[in-house]
Amino acid sequence: MGYKKTDPCLQKAFDDERLFVLMTRDVSAPSTVLEWIKLSIWSQPDEKLREAFECALEMKNRFVEMNERKLKCSTKK
Repeated sequence: MGYKKTDPCLQKAFDDERLFVLMTRDVSAPSTVLEWIKLSIWSQPDEKLREAFECALEMKNRFVEMNERKLKCSTKK
């Protein structure tokens, strides 16, 4: 799990490498991360899989909060 400027994984991407970002406020994000874990169980280290699982849990737990924040931001404009 990372944030824009502090995630070493994102910093490893080539300048011209395409990335796909999942945001917490996307209802499909937690299940997408869990699916990635299932597909990567034999090819990724346990630490990375655990981090992904924790990310999916946080996304699920903070979904409502993030969408409420988005709504507040859009009504201010």
